[in-house]
Amino acid sequence: MINAIAYDTHAEVFVTGEDHLEWITDFERFKQDIQSKDREYKSHKKVWIVKNLEHYIRVPYIKRALLDRDKQLKLFPTSEGESC
Repeated sequence: MINAIAYDTHAEVFVTGEDHLEWITDFERFKQDIQSKDREYKSHKKVWIVKNLEHYIRVPYIKRALLDRDKQLKLFPTSEGESC
């Protein structure tokens, strides 16, 4: 399974699997989806950092993370009544 959390400048991507074979399959898909120049592994957080998100909007887990982030921002309006 590939999950992502979107931030302003990047996304954190987690690759997990029920077993080693599922993990390998998902990891290979992740490497095919995201160019090596736009991904970096952060071992202290055990996540992949993906930058240039605008290039990956059609990647399902990036799209889902961006949509989730958009919904979260609308929950917290600013004092002028606009979303953050």
